[in-house]
This record gives sequence, structure tokens and C-alpha cells, in this order.
Amino acid sequence: MNIGLIGAGAIGEFLLKEINDNAHDSLKVSSVLVRDREKYQRLESAYSVELYTGLDEFLASEIDIVVEAATVEAARELLPEVIRQKDALLISVGALADENLVAEVTRNTNDYDHALHLPSGAVGGLDLLQNAQTFGKLDSVVLETRKPASSLSDESITTEKVVFEGKAIDAIEKFRKI
Repeated sequence: MNIGLIGAGAIGEFLLKEINDNAHDSLKVSSVLVRDREKYQRLESAYSVELYTGLDEFLASEIDIVVEAATVEAARELLPEVIRQKDALLISVGALADENLVAEVTRNTNDYDHALHLPSGAVGGLDLLQNAQTFGKLDSVVLETRKPASSLSDESITTEKVVFEGKAIDAIEKFRKI
């Protein structure tokens, strides 16, 4: 199966290493959609992939499924068209907080007979929370995420620092570019 990858950041490069470097017989990332070709040029020779900067050319390449590993913002922008042409796996599931996007993607999956796959990590966590609530034991939920400071703030941060506290929906909006 030829995989098209949207994004070449930490998650994208992890996938390239795990899939292409470990020589999976039936899987290969063959095409990567990026915004800045020069910045990621090294990936072509390192992982034997073709880089694209245009969505149409990327989708026309010989890929069977698209894995989005970019940002919530990129997912919002690209997913409706991707799902018209290919099956997709969405890593930036925070994009689905946008009800209009959910409606459009649902319509496109039905109209164009393509599937949207979601990683199971978040779903398992939601199941756990739902079960805890049925026993009346849930008063609050805290999610702690750690990321490189440069991906969250323009400040020069050298020690651990809380850069956001609040609701998940607000975090999605504030950090939509990561």
C-alpha cells in the first residue's frame, strides 16, 4: 500500500522512519505534501519519497491512502478535498471540533465512498472517562501534554512552563497551527 503523508514534522518523520526505514513489505510512504519544499528536500533521498507542495499533484500521485500528520489548521483546509479522492487517516483529530468540517467530511465520505479513519488513542480515553462517570467517580479531568517549547510559544523557554490552561476546545483554537 502506498501512503501519502501530509506533513513532515515530528510525527511525519517518525512515520517515515518507522514505515520506510523498517522496510515493511506491504507499506511504503511514497508521497509527502509539505508547504516548504526546500526545508524538507533531504527527505526525498533519506526516505525515497517524492515531495509535493500542491494538493492536486499530491492526490494524483500513486497513493492508496492519505495520512494527515500536519496541524489542525491543515486538516481543516485539506481534509474535505482529500476525502473526495482518497481514504484518509486523520491524526489532528482536534479539527473535528469544527462542526462545519464534520458535516462536510461526512457528506464527502458518503458521496465519494471514501473512509475517514481516526486513531484509537483518544477513543479509548473517552471510553474510560464515560465508564468512570457511570460509577459517579468523575469530578474533573486533566490532560497534560508536553511538547517542545518552540512548537507552542515564540518565547525562549529553557525550563518547564505551563503555556496554556483551559478547555480543550480553546486549546485547539489557540494551537491550531501545531
